[in-house]
Amino acid sequence: MSEKVFGSKEKSREFLLTQVLLVLFTVLGIFLAAQQGFTKAVEFDYLKGDIDGWHVRTAVRAELIHNLDGMHNLIGHVRQTGSFPATAAEWPRVSRNVWDGAKYLPAYYETSPAALAALGAFYDEVPELLKRAQNNRVLPKVFFENLKAHLRYSEGTVLPDMESGLAAARALRQLRRASS
Repeated sequence: MSEKVFGSKEKSREFLLTQVLLVLFTVLGIFLAAQQGFTKAVEFDYLKGDIDGWHVRTAVRAELIHNLDGMHNLIGHVRQTGSFPATAAEWPRVSRNVWDGAKYLPAYYETSPAALAALGAFYDEVPELLKRAQNNRVLPKVFFENLKAHLRYSEGTVLPDMESGLAAARALRQLRRASS
């Protein structure tokens, strides 16, 4: 009966071989397409993570610079007037919205441990120092020594460390873009 349907046995073997190869190459093609899609998805995820991390660390750095500027303005005010600001509205506020939010993101841990420790100390100690100075519970000399120590360390060590980390992230991002 097979000779009636397929013709000769040779044609029957050719037909079956063709069908097997067709199925095999279809499966292989689907596998290769899926693998390529997965590779692109992973590359995109890495790139997205790099971009998100870069933005988070840039925002933390910008917030720190804003806070340092506020402390420098306070020091300038005291030098100019010879006294602490009279009203609470004149005192700088230590903004920590980005810092508090960044703690829950993976990019937070891409910042060097030394910078994280210094930032944590800054955000823990400086607001308390400001509060004590506003309530006249700290000597001006002690206040300025502590504040200037935080400023020196933040500007001399933490900001350059953050800059180098951002530069490395920027270079990695460009390398990944070039390779894809």
